[in-house]
Amino acid sequence: MDQPVSLSNFYQLSYLEKTNSINSYCFNMLGYIHGTLASPLQFLDSEKQTCNPAYTLWWWQDQNLISAILGSCSKCIQPIISLVASSKEAWERLLHSYANSSRTRIISLKAKLAQTSKGTKPVAEFLNEMRSITGELALIQNPISDEDLIVHIITQLRDEYNPIVAALKVRESSIDFLELFNKLN
Repeated sequence: MDQPVSLSNFYQLSYLEKTNSINSYCFNMLGYIHGTLASPLQFLDSEKQTCNPAYTLWWWQDQNLISAILGSCSKCIQPIISLVASSKEAWERLLHSYANSSRTRIISLKAKLAQTSKGTKPVAEFLNEMRSITGELALIQNPISDEDLIVHIITQLRDEYNPIVAALKVRESSIDFLELFNKLN
């Protein structure tokens, strides 16, 4: 039986992107994460005798979201968010930890993109690694175009792919990542 994918250093980008998308469109939870869905007052009266049902619902939703985020993290990442008070705080800690947009990070990722070679790993693994790097760059507001990604990929392939690379270079139209993925697999 396959184990669920946990947030780890390798899967951080896809997790952040997909969770953002899923929460936004499927569960309408993005307001919790971004803090735009503010916590209602906890009590309906000034004596703090009557609990606000809207707050109770908000709190349960927020706690469930924290649990989902925490449960999706690997054991090495869980301590970063294990003691947060809200899903917004959990998300901010993850973004601060893994979406560092410093100039050093950008240069490091671009160098990694240029230096990552296929080597002996399967082509699907290589392509996913390259896509992951460009995804990280996009997450820190420094996206790489599909065409530039394709150039990085074809320059790092081994000689056995020369016929495919030659055909791609003389093509009239550009190729997108998914089409390249299918051609190389």
